[in-house]
Parts: sequence; C-alpha cells; structure tokens
Amino acid sequence: MIGVLLSLGCGQGESNSGEVPPDAFPPGASDPGEVPPNVFPLKFHVEGNRIVDENGNDAVLRGLTPVDPVTLNTETEAGSSRFLLWDEEIFSTMSAWGADIVRLPIGPYNWRNKGEDKVFEVIDQAIEWASNYELYVYIDFHGIGFPPTEEYQGRQWSQTSREEVLGFWDRTSQHYKDNEIVAFYELFNEPTFSGSWPPTSESLADDWPDWKEFVEQVVDVIRINDPDSVIMVGGLVWAHDISFAREDPIDRDNIIYATHPYPGTMWYPISWEEAFGETASEYPVFVTEFGAGVKTLLKVHEVQQYIRQHIDVDRYEDALEACECTGCECDREQRQQLYQEFLDEVWANPETSTYLSEMLTKYKTDIRSMLDEKKLGWSAWIFDFEWGNDLVSDRRFTPTEVGLFFRDWLSDTG
Repeated sequence: MIGVLLSLGCGQGESNSGEVPPDAFPPGASDPGEVPPNVFPLKFHVEGNRIVDENGNDAVLRGLTPVDPVTLNTETEAGSSRFLLWDEEIFSTMSAWGADIVRLPIGPYNWRNKGEDKVFEVIDQAIEWASNYELYVYIDFHGIGFPPTEEYQGRQWSQTSREEVLGFWDRTSQHYKDNEIVAFYELFNEPTFSGSWPPTSESLADDWPDWKEFVEQVVDVIRINDPDSVIMVGGLVWAHDISFAREDPIDRDNIIYATHPYPGTMWYPISWEEAFGETASEYPVFVTEFGAGVKTLLKVHEVQQYIRQHIDVDRYEDALEACECTGCECDREQRQQLYQEFLDEVWANPETSTYLSEMLTKYKTDIRSMLDEKKLGWSAWIFDFEWGNDLVSDRRFTPTEVGLFFRDWLSDTG
C-alpha cells in the first residue's frame, strides 16, 4: 500500500428618549448606548450553535498549528535542524499571516517523559509569545485512538491511556484556569473507534455512547478546576464524524465539537455535510485540524488506486521492506529519501501530476467555500516543514503552495 510510504470601534450610541439623568445608572454601570470595547484578551463561551465573546459578538477564530512546542523546544536545545527554531518568531510570523489563534498540540509522549513542570514551562512561554501579538491559544492533548476501550493508533508519541488523559487535564486545567489567553481546551486530538477496520455506521453508533461517557468524565474533572472552561470534543474516525452529537450531544455546557475534514474519503465514506455540516446548524463546530497537502491526499484509497495505474509503487515498497534498521536514524533518513523519490516521480508523470493538482485545487475551493459559508473557525495543519502538509519550507518561513493558500485565506477579512 502507498500508505506504507507515509510512516495546520466602539462609540457612543444616540438615545431616542432624550437626556439621561446623571444618576440613572449605579456606580460602575455602563451607559446602555455604549458599545463594550473588544479589548484583548476576551473570554469566550457557547450560545446555541455559536462561539461568542464576553460582549456577545460572534467569534470566528482562524489560525495555525505549529509542531508540539515541547518537541520544538527539545530539538532546538539539542541543536537539531529538523524543525523550526523554538522562538518568538514563530508567533510573530503566524500573526503576520493573519492568524487569530494558535493550536498547541501536546503529545502524550512528551507529557510522560518530559514531566509536567517542563511541559508547562514551554506552554507558558508559548502563551507569553502569543500574547505579544494578541493571539489566543488552545491546548490540544494530541492522542490518537479510542480511550474507552484503550485502543490506540499512531506512533508512540501519540499513544496514551484513560488515566493519562484524565491526569493531563486535571493538572492542565489547574495550571491555566485563570489564563485568558488560553481560549479552549481540546480534549483529545483524534478519537477513532473500537474494533477493527473498517468501521460501519452501526459500529460507530455503538462507539459514540462510550466516547460520550468518557468525555463527560474528563469534562467533569476539568470543571472542578476551571468551571467556565470551553472544551472541544472531537468526533469519531480520526475526529471526522461528529454527526452523532445531533441525536446524543455531550451533556455538558460550553462544548464545541471538533472535526478534521481532510481531502477525499480517507477516513470514512461520509460527506462533510453529513459529518459536521448538519451538526453545525445546531451546535458550535470548530475545524481543529485540516490540510491541503499531497501527503494526506496520497492516503486516499481512490488516489492510491489511480497512481498505481501509472507508477510502479511496488519497487518503493520493496525497498522499504528491505530496510532492516527499523526505528534508527538511518532508517528514518532512508525512508524520507525513498518517499521523496516517489513524490518526484509522481509529479514528473503528466497523468498523476495533473490528477493530483486538480484534486487539490478542488479540495481547497470546496473546503474554503464550506467553512466560510457556515462561518466556522479553524486552524490549519501544520506550520512547519517536517510533518506533512507543510505550510512553510524552511526556517525563513517561506510559504509552500499550501502555505500561500492558507496565508491568503487568513489575510482575507472580507
């Protein structure tokens, strides 16, 4: 499978009733004709299917996602050139692109191995840098899997446990309960499903009550420490499908549903409208992760089938299987080189390059149209050059083609 190769004015109103007596309002009260100023930072909450600020204004926040800041900090301290440097310029550049909010993905591996003091030290620094540019942040516990049945997918850095999820949010909500820069808590990056692939609508309908019960348990832990917190809850099948919330919503207030609408039907054959569009008419929805890069598109089954008709994929996969140094640095470098050679051949082939370009163009047009029409907030994956769907190509923050797409979208305030 190709998937083997893939081991973001205020003012004074006019009164219609004449002059207002000087003692009409108690001390500290605002004149009802005065528009409350939108002074950063503002507190957010949920009203119906909207995210609103403390003045009652709709908040459609759009932003970007860097690599796990603890990883960036570790790699920078080690002198690595693998990722962006961990410094304030990341935040100043995201702000210059037009971002309002930054997603901070915290991997379970870092939480376990670095310890809470180091993790909070790095997040605290991120918050300080973000506040310098009037950027909000939201903290994402970046696990992948299904905690109710302790089934986890992905690599070691994203695997976790029920107890770890509960412990992370207990400590994190205690630490950030009074921090107004932290707009939301994203409870779990990508909930999946129980059992084996592929999931069905029937099996997912059985999984949702289990996921809901666990979510409510975690929310209750958070709310002991931070009663007014706004919490993001991902849908099933890698956070794609939140349709079950329409009939059986999370039974807590201030909940936002999170979705990850990547290209094609890579996770599950259900349309965006079915997966999250219909839910957004009843409950607040935020797109916490998505991207328009070719690496994600190559995970789509129909794309893989098409490419196999024009490219000899087997020779790349045979080379990968021959690599015996599993898990070591040379193995990672060899895999990256093989994958780059594969990509070069795909883009050099007129049939596959045209096909992929047309699919990516359609995806970008369709997803922007849908999110703008429904006025949904989002954060794009990923503001770096290492993890796929890259928005920049180097440490000078040179935007990739996908990065230009999101930068233009962020800067469009119309």
